Amino acid sequence: MRSSRFGLLAAAGALGLVLVTCGAQSIATASPLGSLDAGSSSGSAETPASTDGGFTSKTPYSPGQRVADYQAPPTGYSPVYTESVARQGSRALSSLKYDDLSLQLWEIAEAENALTPVGKEFGPALRDLMAANKKLGYGNLSGLGVTEHRQLGARVTERLPQLFDAIAAQQGAITLTSSGVDRAVDSAENFAQGLTGAFPAVAGDVAPATPPSRERTSGLHTQKRSSPSRRS
Repeated sequence: MRSSRFGLLAAAGALGLVLVTCGAQSIATASPLGSLDAGSSSGSAETPASTDGGFTSKTPYSPGQRVADYQAPPTGYSPVYTESVARQGSRALSSLKYDDLSLQLWEIAEAENALTPVGKEFGPALRDLMAANKKLGYGNLSGLGVTEHRQLGARVTERLPQLFDAIAAQQGAITLTSSGVDRAVDSAENFAQGLTGAFPAVAGDVAPATPPSRERTSGLHTQKRSSPSRRS
């Protein structure tokens, strides 16, 4: 995948679904789309997926519960609209920055013979990490990021089948809006693929992902300061 866009907004009603993307991993608490399970396309396994090995903002998305555990609508009520706001799926590092600065510091320590035995292992491991990010493409959506949003799209149809029946019957609108960053657009498109793969009857109701208006674009981007360039 070639990506460097952020974010998704998804909203659907008897007249449609809207998905908006805007930033790092999916925001689970803002989504009505149910749980993520790495072992099934819809994420409806008995136990929600667990996440190991992540740190702060680099932690992969992990759901808190199964679709079957969500509260049912009260008797006599049916869903007419749903909306989800999410960041883009898991990705490579956004740019060559802290990894490069860390390597520079490590090289200084190496040149001064100041590395511990464990420290000597850090430089090669960091170079491997940088090579992996370069191969994927800094800022690009990873395979896990693709899977995350496809499963989100599939799960929303499992969570709200009546709503999608109504969308198909009434030719409702399913709208995707992204910040315009490649990885966000990729996330939106994969959300749509997961949704229509699980519920083909609404495939004709999904509009292509579009960027927000110029007035709203700035709100979907975070500010980023340039890092010092590597000295030769």
